[in-house]
Amino acid sequence: MRREELILKQCENCSVMCPKPEAIGIGGSIGRRDSDSLSDIDIFVIFPQVKFFRVLMDFPEQIKHPIPVIGHTDLVCVKDFGFIYTFILEDGTEIDYALNSEDTLGVHSMRANTRIVYDSTGYLTRIVEQSKAHSVDHKRDYQSNALPESIMRLLKIKRALYRDEHAAYYYNMDKLRLIMVGIERAVFSGNAYNSFHSDRRLQIECGSVYERSVLETFPIPIEDKRNLFVFDMICNRINEGLALIDANLHAKEAALALKEQLIHDIRNKLTLLF
Repeated sequence: MRREELILKQCENCSVMCPKPEAIGIGGSIGRRDSDSLSDIDIFVIFPQVKFFRVLMDFPEQIKHPIPVIGHTDLVCVKDFGFIYTFILEDGTEIDYALNSEDTLGVHSMRANTRIVYDSTGYLTRIVEQSKAHSVDHKRDYQSNALPESIMRLLKIKRALYRDEHAAYYYNMDKLRLIMVGIERAVFSGNAYNSFHSDRRLQIECGSVYERSVLETFPIPIEDKRNLFVFDMICNRINEGLALIDANLHAKEAALALKEQLIHDIRNKLTLLF
């Protein structure tokens, strides 16, 4: 089945659910019209507020697909995106359903390019227009997540080192590296910060030099002296990026001081390992 046919079929399958959705939209790279054959499919579905949580629980049993389903994730709540199920079809297609009522869908810069399939109340249309108008302010809201996320990950790295939990150290170093990539994506591409999403626009903007520099930050064996070099590189790049993005954060000075103290403690512990 062709990708466009599958998208139209799934919008149709959503439209006949009970209760009938008030609106359906296509987001992500398909909404931006820069998708390819490997892109996932992002479908926003707005349901009536009455018995909305019952709809959430029943959705996996109600929704039909023209291609057999291998499985789906548990329901996840994401701020401003709603309640999300990810379904994997037999042919490898990934479909993300973002389920909302008028109480759960928020203005977000990434929604500015959502394609409206239909909208019986006009609510989704208004959200899309507001997202276009307020994308800069919303980016600033999400930039403020970068510093607390960095601190949280540094706390976990320190805990892992002091407890000699090497697997946890590697895992959290990799997560700290993703925060670095998320910040640099926000700086270079102008998109809102998040640590779970990078895309080809970053590669196009920065080229192969950036690709090589990211490869240098992958975690290496903990007894290797280069760990200190890698840790310093990641932290320096996070600090440089934080200075460039506009982050509105309560108690920012205290947060920056805590971050620097954690970096100091982790460096000392890494030095003692060699």
